[in-house]
Amino acid sequence: MITLDKSLDLDDPEATAFLQRIQGNILKSHGRDHVNLLFLQFSDPRPIPAWIAEFARTRITSAQQQREDTQRWRASNAAANLSFVSLFLSFDGYKDLGMPGDKIPWELRRTYFERGMKAQAFAERPFNDPPVTTWDADYQGMIHALILHANDDPEVLESDTKALIAEVTAWTSARWVERGHRLTFQFPTRDELITIEHFGNQDGISDPIVIKQDAEKQRQVRGGDKWDPEAPLSLLLHREPGAAERYGSFLVFRKLEQNVKGYHQALDDLAKVLGLSGAAV
Repeated sequence: MITLDKSLDLDDPEATAFLQRIQGNILKSHGRDHVNLLFLQFSDPRPIPAWIAEFARTRITSAQQQREDTQRWRASNAAANLSFVSLFLSFDGYKDLGMPGDKIPWELRRTYFERGMKAQAFAERPFNDPPVTTWDADYQGMIHALILHANDDPEVLESDTKALIAEVTAWTSARWVERGHRLTFQFPTRDELITIEHFGNQDGISDPIVIKQDAEKQRQVRGGDKWDPEAPLSLLLHREPGAAERYGSFLVFRKLEQNVKGYHQALDDLAKVLGLSGAAV
């Protein structure tokens, strides 16, 4: 039996069935180069439960499917243009679909998930966010659901997203897309392109790893005396109420503005104080 108090061992005979019951992009990143995030506001909730059931059955990428896609991609040593899809509901989305309160784990009520981003000023540990009236206009209104579409081919991704928007238009009152793209850099000491974040540093190297084999590979590359990335599944998964062996997770989406120029200026200023060159920093 898979338990959440430790990392997932892929050699466990129950690992495949476990991964089939979980959406991809939770235990590890989907790995595609381009992503479209389609935000939805419901207008008519009546047809949505049946649509979600069919969408989940036929189109959502499970963690096991994600694993198999990765194996095929590595075997071909080329982009397979395999789409990745996942679906998320906000607390308001659950309520709008008529989810009874007792079906939501009690420890999640009156928490960050129930409040949503707009009411975090009343949390035990409030965020230092600017007023909601200063946010991008789309995010000032209600958000019920988010569909994540990803692909290595941007043209295929745009075509899939356009078709999906047409599909959901009948029962949504608002729809908008945030587009993201993988940033890479060729470091002098590395042969392959490395994924970086906006400030130019390698991305993801301190992320916790909840798959045993992946953690072992990371320790072989970077060592484990300074930072051990291995973490238990409980860091990411929560047992669904009333459902044996079924788990869910929580997605936090925050759109933040980063001052890249200011960051590098601060590095240069600190280098001068310390008597170092910018390159050394």
